[in-house]
Amino acid sequence: MNPQKRPTGLTRMTIGAGLAALFAAGMALFLWAVAGAARGMWPVPDPGRPFDLTFQTPDGSGPAQVQRVPVDDETARYRGGVRRLVRERLEIGGGPIGRVTWLWWTFPDGEQALQIAVLVERPVDLRLALSAPGFDGATLRTPASRASGGTGKAFGERVWNGTPLPPAPVWLEADAPEGGQRAAFFAPVERTRMRENGVLEAVDPPEARPTWAPMEGGVYTTARLSAGERLDAWALLRTKAAAAPFVDWADGDAREILRLADFDRERPWTIEGPRYRTPDGYTPHCDRCYYVNPAQHVGEKLLQLMDRGTFFRDVVLLALDNAVRTQNAAGYWPITTRSEWLYRDYGIGPGYYDTRWSTDAALFLLEGYRTFGDEAYLQAAERYGNFLIDFVREHHDPTPSGGALVYDYGHPDRPEVRTHTSLNHLLAEMNFLYLLFEAAGRADARSAADRLLRAVEDTADRWPKANGDLHYARLPDGSFGLEDYPTLTLKDLRLSQAIVTRITGRPSAALAALIEQKESYLARRGIRP
Repeated sequence: MNPQKRPTGLTRMTIGAGLAALFAAGMALFLWAVAGAARGMWPVPDPGRPFDLTFQTPDGSGPAQVQRVPVDDETARYRGGVRRLVRERLEIGGGPIGRVTWLWWTFPDGEQALQIAVLVERPVDLRLALSAPGFDGATLRTPASRASGGTGKAFGERVWNGTPLPPAPVWLEADAPEGGQRAAFFAPVERTRMRENGVLEAVDPPEARPTWAPMEGGVYTTARLSAGERLDAWALLRTKAAAAPFVDWADGDAREILRLADFDRERPWTIEGPRYRTPDGYTPHCDRCYYVNPAQHVGEKLLQLMDRGTFFRDVVLLALDNAVRTQNAAGYWPITTRSEWLYRDYGIGPGYYDTRWSTDAALFLLEGYRTFGDEAYLQAAERYGNFLIDFVREHHDPTPSGGALVYDYGHPDRPEVRTHTSLNHLLAEMNFLYLLFEAAGRADARSAADRLLRAVEDTADRWPKANGDLHYARLPDGSFGLEDYPTLTLKDLRLSQAIVTRITGRPSAALAALIEQKESYLARRGIRP
């Protein structure tokens, strides 16, 4: 995509919450009426569910007798843990009033993760409480200035003294009497509403979001939801004291990646997956609008730092599972929002295929397979490989040596559309196909990757610009143009050269020339890649 129209920050970056707890007998999460129960009177949870739901009508007429009707219940077992995903319909007297979706992870070392979304079709008050004993004197860390809605540039820390937590991502860590460390992360609680094209809009300004406050045996928050609104929350919990750090806060790379990962109003995580702020040129657009970006950039960066704390591993496993379960039947990850630029120039609407973002997700799955050895990740990467190999064959412009300049975008409703071919997309596709060949022995992936390499070699003399930079894309009319990213394409070129050299036994002269071109341009501008 035109770089002026794409999100910035972690999407193309180089490097790659409340309270929770130790439980003696496990964790229970409860939602119940704001006025419905005295503090300390906890309902008995169903042993098969990690939380209970009860509601209060805003007019104060009393608790609403809501039934949770199962819709589906799915369990996935990975080498890194077990994930349960449950969808339930909320009913009163047989009539639907909303739905709840919750995702529950248990990891082998006892750490747990919960994601939950509660959507209502009528106004309700609710209370969300988390049982979390054992955090007296815990160290609380949160991005600096987040409590006031700013962008944190560092992490502030203080001893938690039982006051309400800030409306921001929060890490809590405390020494356990039995030895080791108790730890938890809680993302900000959000009231949201669904807009068109799968976009979520946050209801509250950052400083006015529901906050967590202490109660006996845990923390709680309250929220009033209007019809069509939902509550979003997620947490990571260390339920058994452990010697391993949750986050190595002494490590500068760990702090920097957490700052960039955000988990807040730039890149919030929801049960549908990581979301990015919807930029200008996408529909719908608003200051608090967020679309699902399937590329798993945050997970990929955290994967590089898993030795800096178990928090990183937990989030990586959530991200890998999200990539597996959100892949569509065709094998790719559709973009649900509408790019006005793509719609104007190519007639491509919501639900389109972005070759870069889907390929990034598939590369992440391959890296997950190499790291954890879980066949589920390789199988998902192969499903995407099947789709991409077909896309390469059917949606490209040929080059003289039999290369394929693959179109950056596609849509099942517009298979005839020709779009531009950007160098970074082409390289990412080639890299993935070569790596799939290495991981799974797929000769068809090697053959498709070779076609993309020939396309780069056939057009190598067309990419340099008069100012010394590289063009961003080869356009449908055969010309080259648009502004390239400062460093992204160079990183892709370097990775491509390393892969090609490893597989073929010799470097590509065309890749070497393009690398030198970009490096020289950046050096003259004083930009360090």
